[in-house]
Amino acid sequence: MSSGRKASLNAALAEIRQRWGTQALQKLGEEAGADHPCLPGGLPALDETLGTGLPRRRITEVCGTPTSGATTLALHLVALAQQAGLAVVWLDVRHLLPVAYAAHCGVAVSELLVVRPEPDADPLEIAGDLVLSGGADLVVAAAGPEPLEARPGAWQKLAVRVAKSNTALVVTSPVGDKPSSDQSHVSLRLRVERTRWLWEDEILAGWESRLTVVKNKLGPAGQSALFTVTLPRRRP
Repeated sequence: MSSGRKASLNAALAEIRQRWGTQALQKLGEEAGADHPCLPGGLPALDETLGTGLPRRRITEVCGTPTSGATTLALHLVALAQQAGLAVVWLDVRHLLPVAYAAHCGVAVSELLVVRPEPDADPLEIAGDLVLSGGADLVVAAAGPEPLEARPGAWQKLAVRVAKSNTALVVTSPVGDKPSSDQSHVSLRLRVERTRWLWEDEILAGWESRLTVVKNKLGPAGQSALFTVTLPRRRP
């Protein structure tokens, strides 16, 4: 990461600490990429459905029920961005980041910057501050099992900040009657659904999931592709 972008990110993080508490930020253990319209591809299911990488300057929503593979998809995106030398921030809204599983997905957890806001903090404001800093290539806001609560106009404000940045913002959210995001401000919506369990010698080894492009302002929607979620092998 360049010194200027690093200084901008550090300034935003200092502001987050001041506004939301000193415990909000935790680093689990920095050259940023060039100004490309998309983050690097490399995840077959995503490349097959989109034909490109993850778009910058846009909000992408990855939704799915528990054990669908939505969090796994987000973690793989983080791992790919890290491998490309990009700056990544994980906004752990409910403090549910599975650290060991993240490592299993290829995430360099010792280098991952994690933001864990206090219960009364506004996650969309924090996401906006991170985007506004200009220091993060990818910000993942993990909503957890409950939809994100947002004040009126909050998603619109966030979308404007994202559009003026070089950041890709990914929001993971549950599938339900009440979406986590204001759908009008989401450029790309990906739905992840588990299709079948995978067993090895009567031991659950993982599952197969389908990734579907539900909405895409940048291209066609409706494409789908399968990917496999593998669980860490238990030691004998």
